[in-house]
Amino acid sequence: EVAAYAAELGRALDAGRFVDFYASKGWRVGRSPMRDWCAAVRNWLRDNASPVATPPQKIAAAPRDPLDALPPPTAAERWGGLDNA
Repeated sequence: EVAAYAAELGRALDAGRFVDFYASKGWRVGRSPMRDWCAAVRNWLRDNASPVATPPQKIAAAPRDPLDALPPPTAAERWGGLDNA
């Protein structure tokens, strides 16, 4: 039934693996008995789907500020050239 349902959805599924997995757990999800195996199949397919490969996108470098290349100001320049008189 599991393989037929997956075929009806148009998806490939290792039905034996699905059945063995839930049979080993007593057809329970957590502590609760499984209510809807069809929903469990859909979740199984969704969770085990291969992610669609998307090509990496180039990230444009931020424009450089020409002032970043300048050395930091001296103390006299920061304080407006005040003398310690």
